[in-house]
Amino acid sequence: MENHQRWYGNKGIDTPYERSLIYYRPNLVFPEKESSHPMTLDVIRQISRSQDFMMTSAILDYRALAERIQELLNMIFGRAESSSFSEYLELLNENKLTEVIEFENSHNGYDGTLDYELYTMLYLMKKSVEEQADFLDENYRTQYTDKTEDEQMIEAEGESINNWIRTEYDLSALYDEVSHGADYDPIIQAEIDALEKKRRDLDQLHTTIADSAYTHRNRYLNLDEIVDKADILINQPQQFIDGNVELLMNQLANANNLPDFRSHLILSFKEYKQKHNLMKNQYMMIDVQKEIYASERSYTYQQIMTKTNDNIKNWLYEQPEDTGKSFDLFANIMVESIKQTKEVYENTLADLMSFYRQEAVFYGRQITLIQKKEEIRHFIRIIEDLEDVVRPSEEWIKEYVQNKGYVTRQT
Repeated sequence: MENHQRWYGNKGIDTPYERSLIYYRPNLVFPEKESSHPMTLDVIRQISRSQDFMMTSAILDYRALAERIQELLNMIFGRAESSSFSEYLELLNENKLTEVIEFENSHNGYDGTLDYELYTMLYLMKKSVEEQADFLDENYRTQYTDKTEDEQMIEAEGESINNWIRTEYDLSALYDEVSHGADYDPIIQAEIDALEKKRRDLDQLHTTIADSAYTHRNRYLNLDEIVDKADILINQPQQFIDGNVELLMNQLANANNLPDFRSHLILSFKEYKQKHNLMKNQYMMIDVQKEIYASERSYTYQQIMTKTNDNIKNWLYEQPEDTGKSFDLFANIMVESIKQTKEVYENTLADLMSFYRQEAVFYGRQITLIQKKEEIRHFIRIIEDLEDVVRPSEEWIKEYVQNKGYVTRQT
């Protein structure tokens, strides 16, 4: 009985146990000034967050990103040497990453191409994005709709959130009615209880969905930025060094030590290549299976949060006060498990966010090193082309700049 008194106290919710672990039923007597404000600021924020971070948007963002990456892969494939690229693709499709990296090294020298190593990075990124989009679709989207068409999915999730909003307003209206002196009516009370459960279910569903959608939205934005750079590297790599190449070439044309410049560029290239090769070993750490495991763990605890926790809380709340030691022990286990579930759920989200943060840093550093090497390749080609011409004129340089896709100097 001592534990019972500590947990339940007197009538009503008057102990820390009841306040923090048992779902709080609103006071049926609302002050007049609050009656005109159907939803609290916290509820409005939760709803707004759920509208900002919808799971359908996360799924569609991933699918759009995968399509965009595929377009870039097609561009690389279209300009590649068919025989060697087929051998490379076979290794990549079989996930023989050590052999893939060795193959890249034989083609990505200072006189080579970025195509292979950029293709590998984009290929693995696309694979991960597609896996995650399918996982979210199969496990999260099905919680609010069985629709599979894009527009229908968006509409269904939005309507489910609107249903939550209507439920909040309907519940507030009933509480308002009771607060204005209406006699106790079991029918109204039953309606309040039903709306309370519906509100809690929708709140828990869309709040946890927004938690996951927020994580994936951040990941999408990071990867999309990296794909932007990859797009430039594939289609207009000259942009990265184009800060008046024409002027630079005129300066170099008057220098008598072009081979010295070339030697230092090659040395710099080798340094960047060495750094990049060391980083490529981390491909084994960016493991789709690890990501799926983290996602599945997050999903599992999201399901426990939305499907069981509130039901157990409500059942505990509805039990008589004098229930005996056995119930106290059982209730304590349930309460501790609910607390643990919430903690693990939050930790799984943090783990997934950390995983994606590391992934973004890894891909970001990779794309930077690929860019640096490509910049050096362009400078080496410029010097080699200047060496092939005896006394290059300004007119020759201007034509060269135009033919190579650099911006002509404005005079």
